[in-house]
Amino acid sequence: MAYNDPSDAFARGKNAYLKFLHVPTGQLAVFKAFITNLQDNFTSNWASEAVYGRMDEIHTFQGTTRQIDLAWDVVASSGEEATKNFEQATKLYSMLYPVYETANNASSIIAAPLMKLKFGNLIEALGPGAASPSKPEGDSASEHGDVVSNGLLGRVTGFSFAPDLDAGFFDDKPGSFIPQTIKLTCTYHVLHTHALGFDKDGKLRGKDMHSFPYKAGNPPSPDPTQNVATPAADASAKNDGEALQSLPPGDSALLNTEASESKVLNDN
Repeated sequence: MAYNDPSDAFARGKNAYLKFLHVPTGQLAVFKAFITNLQDNFTSNWASEAVYGRMDEIHTFQGTTRQIDLAWDVVASSGEEATKNFEQATKLYSMLYPVYETANNASSIIAAPLMKLKFGNLIEALGPGAASPSKPEGDSASEHGDVVSNGLLGRVTGFSFAPDLDAGFFDDKPGSFIPQTIKLTCTYHVLHTHALGFDKDGKLRGKDMHSFPYKAGNPPSPDPTQNVATPAADASAKNDGEALQSLPPGDSALLNTEASESKVLNDN
């Protein structure tokens, strides 16, 4: 009697898969989500400049980036599954390469190796993203097609492959060693396809951004107390404006403030 791996039923029932889509070609690599590390890093980037005579540097906002550090084990319960896992891992490595066009014995890149990545609601776009192929290719395309519409667009700097030597290999054929467990890691750099941030009224710019990034929030309800100026806030803003206006001549011209700070100065 064949062995039924309970992790198969669990992964199908919970849709607990890591799904990588090669955007230009529609190639799809899918792994059961034996995740050992997941770190979602949001970084606010500023350009800072030191100016003579000022204690504080001048800071200019550049942008906010998102980077996901991911590690997972690819575990096999049989030699057959180990071979399939090895094939999926091999496909994953090939997805780091671009699409070429050859003409007159010369090749040129026509599409960069952008990817889409999906794992439940933890790695997922809020809605249909950009640069999606018509459909993924492969045997699991119908089951895992949600990565096309809801996968998180990005780029991968590389994959790290490490067979678990303690777990051993399937070596039925001389000279062929198929790892029972493969340890994979990657760093995924997210490319934002939705409007982020706030408008001048303090409202979120993008649709469904109340649930960014994990679809965990609820739609905002009208709040009559939200964004209403208070005496304390007015006094704080006035003090900030007066402090900026009292700078020695020349220093104030060096201030690289945002529009909101300029508005405080103008209003006061």
